[in-house]
Amino acid sequence: MLQNLIPPRLKSAYAKRFQGSGKHWYKRALILAGLVLALFVIGHLGVRFVIWPQVEKSKASIEKLLSARIGTEVSMDSLEVSWTGIRPNFKIEGLRFNGSEHSDPVLQIEEISGELSWNSFYHLTPYFHQLHFQGAQIYAQRNTKGVVSIAGIPIHGNSDDYSFEDWLFAQNDIDIKDVKLIWDDQKNKKSLASIGIQNLSLSNGIRSHIGKLQTTTPWTNDALELEVNFVHRLGGQSGNWRDWIGTISWNINELNLTQISKEFSLPLNSLEGSLNSKGKLKIDNGKPDGGEAYLAADKLTIQLSKGEDAIALGRLETNLTQATDGGLIAVSTKTFAWRDMDSPNTSPLENLSPMTFRWRPPAADGEIKEF
Repeated sequence: MLQNLIPPRLKSAYAKRFQGSGKHWYKRALILAGLVLALFVIGHLGVRFVIWPQVEKSKASIEKLLSARIGTEVSMDSLEVSWTGIRPNFKIEGLRFNGSEHSDPVLQIEEISGELSWNSFYHLTPYFHQLHFQGAQIYAQRNTKGVVSIAGIPIHGNSDDYSFEDWLFAQNDIDIKDVKLIWDDQKNKKSLASIGIQNLSLSNGIRSHIGKLQTTTPWTNDALELEVNFVHRLGGQSGNWRDWIGTISWNINELNLTQISKEFSLPLNSLEGSLNSKGKLKIDNGKPDGGEAYLAADKLTIQLSKGEDAIALGRLETNLTQATDGGLIAVSTKTFAWRDMDSPNTSPLENLSPMTFRWRPPAADGEIKEF
């Protein structure tokens, strides 16, 4: 109806103007796209044939730059660079962080290689499309003031700072083999402990993260296995476990609870025995949301405080299930069997009927108010 009120000449003039304007902006868009493509090609060729080859020739300068950036002396035996597809590659042999207080390096890696991500040029921080290293030894320490440092680099003590974890889960693929982590707790005056990482793999997408860890510790007789498969919620941080939605599975053999109680501060007066466990747990924003687990303990002794009697069992076996029931966290015992501490190892286990325990997650003050 309104179109009938507009004179025909005026409509034809507007049509010609918009038609000409469309062609004009179309040409501008093509020119802009061509300029962006040309800049990308020129930048790519410049990095590939001019800048990146100079890296291999500037090993001493890179060592000084890394030393100033990290705050510890960095050295490397050799540095090689190459190119695969659209990404720069590198290979470093004999990488060392030389701490001032130690005769041995606080970090040394036999070989490290990978492909840089183009995000490195945007963030001006190393980001990797692929990263592999093996044959590493890392020295971690907590000094008498409680400051923790890894490879001579102090770790931020703010519990709400997930910058390192966010960076770790922003790398595409990480593969680590044969790593030895040495822990020196000077605050609690503990002897040196060594943790061996046999295999660690991490694959990250935009929101999805899959990780596998196989490690040996002073507290287990066999390798400990851990797997995670999760996404972080929209608007959340990938490094904050409270934003995770997915599954965690584990396999633990012969965990020495007696040694654990000596090495770590636990809210128990006494803990002794050995533990085996295998299971899978679903999590939703860091909270348990269903799963199953098997627990078996030998020569188990638990005492909450000196004024209470200790629980002592020669053998304990139980299959647990976890669920969420009306906002309450529920744990049920499908099976629960035990043997007294003084009973022979060949005596049969006693069985208890299935039980379910429910409690509401603790509030901000950490207190459980409904059980």
